[in-house]
Amino acid sequence: MLHRMHRVPSPKLFKTFAIALLLAAGAFAPAPARAASLSDQLSDKIIKAREAEQKRNFGVALALYEEAIKGEGANAEETRVLLKNRSAFFERVEMFDRAEADLSNNVKANPEDPSGYADRGYFYIRRSRFGNALDDFLSGVKLDPRNPLYHFGAGRALAGSENFTSALNFYDEALKRGPDEGKLYLARAEALVNLQRWDEARANYDRALSLGLTRTHEKYFAFAGRGYISLVMGDYETAIQFFDKALKVSPDAWNVMVWRGYAYERRGESAVALRDYMQAEQLRPDETLIRASINRVRATLK
Repeated sequence: MLHRMHRVPSPKLFKTFAIALLLAAGAFAPAPARAASLSDQLSDKIIKAREAEQKRNFGVALALYEEAIKGEGANAEETRVLLKNRSAFFERVEMFDRAEADLSNNVKANPEDPSGYADRGYFYIRRSRFGNALDDFLSGVKLDPRNPLYHFGAGRALAGSENFTSALNFYDEALKRGPDEGKLYLARAEALVNLQRWDEARANYDRALSLGLTRTHEKYFAFAGRGYISLVMGDYETAIQFFDKALKVSPDAWNVMVWRGYAYERRGESAVALRDYMQAEQLRPDETLIRASINRVRATLK
């Protein structure tokens, strides 16, 4: 079915989709530092700072973090947790230099702790600084070679640089260390799609779904990606089924609406296809691909 690939309206859309998978907030990052690891006094300050953040009282939140970090008596682990939480605050308010500084200070203070490199590595990925991210995850690999997190992170950095072949090598190493992690297969599937290795990609999406994905956005990306594979391979019925699931998770996913519309169009269901294209256009009125699809289907309905 590969001869049909040129008809699928989506090389650009899948690239956008893949970037979204890569940069999804916290998608594959380590769990947030927990206040429970701190003393009662410091834990209380972090809780209050987070509450202030939620209320957008950013000045209050910053003051609480500053007070906690400058206070006496914090041990190395408590300081690490405080720096990580303050860095997350700085990133939220787009003070990226200060966020990076906190993460780098943690690395300098704890150079033998691989988790600090992972924290900063994921920050670099979110900032699209993939070379810096790769360096940090490789440092993590050296310090903790049995942990799949660092091989996986290196793969994510390489995928961000569109070096999907090298990314696969690191995903393979991660899977040797965490063979039952659905999210590893999900990322591996994404790389395989970008290499147009459709059968392998489909198997990896299926494996990810069979193992289970714990986060909502992971399920969305798995459903959408699995549907895309079926679309490329001409299995439009299966594609629609997976796109339906993806849109239940994320109803405003305009790219998935376009893909589902194309599947309906290929099945000869022009009116239904037009519905999807028009809904997508409402979300992305400047997308020329959608407008072209609408015009094409309307011509068939005349």
